[in-house]
Amino acid sequence: MTCPARASVRQSQPQGAPWLSLARELGATETIDVSVAGVNPVALVHEICGGSADFSLDCTGYVSVLRQAADSVGMRGTVTRIGGAPAGASFSLDHMSTLWGKRVIGTLGGKGRSASLINALIKLNKQEPVPLRPADRDVPA
Repeated sequence: MTCPARASVRQSQPQGAPWLSLARELGATETIDVSVAGVNPVALVHEICGGSADFSLDCTGYVSVLRQAADSVGMRGTVTRIGGAPAGASFSLDHMSTLWGKRVIGTLGGKGRSASLINALIKLNKQEPVPLRPADRDVPA
């Protein structure tokens, strides 16, 4: 099942609202504010997608969020880690959840192909300009 929405899930921090607003400006169709008490981001992703998502990106560097990203995708889903956790940080998954093909992959700088990635992004931007300027503003980390 492919989730028709692009969901942005924000780690529980008081300054989450500016990030959620920026995510909507940049095209997120759904945002989930997990700083609200009782919010279950995995359940909400499943609700938004009508089941498990096929893909999930973790850009936070928090291993708890990485686990939630893994729990949000289905048996054959892919989780991509972009954020870097502190050295020595670890996470675990139930081995049964990975036997059917669930993948957790990491990426930095386009898998070491930064030059080709940047050129591809320039070409895409020429075809349909991407609104990058809002990302320049000072949004709390």
